[in-house]
Amino acid sequence: MKYARALAIAAATAALSLGTGTVAQADKPGAEPCAKQEQQVTKAQQALANNATFQAIASPSNAQNAAQVQALTKQCNGIIRLLLGLLDTTAGT
Repeated sequence: MKYARALAIAAATAALSLGTGTVAQADKPGAEPCAKQEQQVTKAQQALANNATFQAIASPSNAQNAAQVQALTKQCNGIIRLLLGLLDTTAGT
């Protein structure tokens, strides 16, 4: 899966902005982020570390590539939920 690294970079770049941009802010100006937003940001920070670990593997196996694609899908779901404000659950992220 030659695209796994590119996907990892894209997901890491998107996740990096979660803790610093307006995306991670509460719906109401001046309000604190809700618990689900904080959970998603925490997951995004962990995802950055996990993606860096994967990128350090010189020749990942097929199983490692498949696991990374699954992880990236969950990370993208988390980003999409944050962007759309769908914070009723963190399942699948």
